Parts: sequence; C-alpha cells; structure tokens
Amino acid sequence: MNPVSHFVLYVSDQARSAAFYAAALGYGPRLDVPGMTEFELPGGGILGLMPKANAQRLLGSGVDLTGPDLPRAELYLQMADAEAAHARALAAGAKELSPWLPRDWGHAAAYSLDPDGHVLAFARPLGEAASSRPRAVVAAWVEAFNRADVAALSAMYHEDAINHQVAESPVEGRVAIQAMFEREFAAAEMVCVVENLFEDGEWAILEWRDPLGLRGCGFFRVVEGRIAFQRGYWDKLSFLRQQGLPIPRD
Repeated sequence: MNPVSHFVLYVSDQARSAAFYAAALGYGPRLDVPGMTEFELPGGGILGLMPKANAQRLLGSGVDLTGPDLPRAELYLQMADAEAAHARALAAGAKELSPWLPRDWGHAAAYSLDPDGHVLAFARPLGEAASSRPRAVVAAWVEAFNRADVAALSAMYHEDAINHQVAESPVEGRVAIQAMFEREFAAAEMVCVVENLFEDGEWAILEWRDPLGLRGCGFFRVVEGRIAFQRGYWDKLSFLRQQGLPIPRD
C-alpha cells in the first residue's frame, strides 16, 4: 500500500473550479469525471474538487452543506489502520457522519466531523481488509478491554448493536453498551486472557480466561468492521466471589 492523502474542496460548479485550478497550477487534472476532479499537488498529495450536491449525498443528514457554517473542505486520509483511526477519532470526540462502508470508487471509508466541524475521512483500498475481519476486530477488542478503554471499546460497536452476556439482560445500542462498560470497569478489575480465537464467516469465537481462574467464551458477529451482536457465557457467581462483590440473595 502506498497511501496518498487527499484534500477535497466542496464546490458549487465543478467545471468552473476545475478550470480555475488548472489555470492556477499550470497543468491539467489527473482525473476529471462527473462528481470528482483531482489534481496532483506539488510536494505530494491530491487536491479534489467535489460538487456540494455529491458531498451532501455522501455525508447524509449529519451535516448541512447549505447552511451558513457549512464545512467547505474534507481531509481524506488513506491509512493502513484506517478502521482503527476512525475509531480513535470517535473516541476522541469526533461525530460520525457515515460509518465504515465500501465506496464505489474502490475504497472502504468512514466519515466524521472533527471538534471544529471539519470533515475527516479515513480510508483504505477495498482489497486491504485484514483489520476489519472478525478475528482482527475481536483481537483489537481484547486489547481495548485489557486497557479498560471504554471509549475505544464502544466505538467498535454498531450504533444499534446488542451485547448479551447470558448472565445478564441484553444491552441494546452503542450508548447503553458504553454505559455498561463504564459501570463494570468501575466495579471490578477485569482482564481477558485469550485461550483461542477463531473466525467463521461474519463470526469470531473467543475462548478466554482471567488471572483469577474464571473461564468463558464469547461470540461476536462483525459486520463491516464493527460488532453488530455479541453473546458471552461465564459463571456470574464465580465472578462475584472472585471480585469480592455482593451476591444477590433472590
């Protein structure tokens, strides 16, 4: 992979803007098709010109490109760990505009707004999808779990994901899942030691133990690089005793 970063301007008239930059740069575009014109920039990188209407369709209702404070530009970064970079951005406070999806120009990409309202995209070629495979996603999940990194963990779930630990009631939605992790890490010191991690289609199967001797297993359905459904099996009574937590009497 030889990634090239893009700086994309949202323009009112693509042909007019293309003619302007061709004149200003002194050379023609490397790409000029409906919806995108691209110029190679001195020193590296690509300048893209995208019609506002196309950008609005791409970004959806999370941003209004007709308003007075509209974003007028986009930073499009190709990275080997693009999925993880998007998750880090969300954990740091970015607002997701469009989730991780295959795009019709040959990349998988996700879009967000940075704290100042600039559009930020992370992308990689569709053929380089190893880090979005279920096994890789769950391996990253284990690393975040062992750091007690609630923000990173919750960013790995779809907005409408379900986390069902069979000893508890199902938890529905990314916001509720984040709140669950916050409560659990505040109450107990939890560590996941991987015994086995397998992948089958959209599913990853995790067999785990902790340093105190508790064992369990988890099943993760991963869709487009994020967890859509999770189910875990472990002994709640043993966990409460090991952690010195109150044991329900009912």
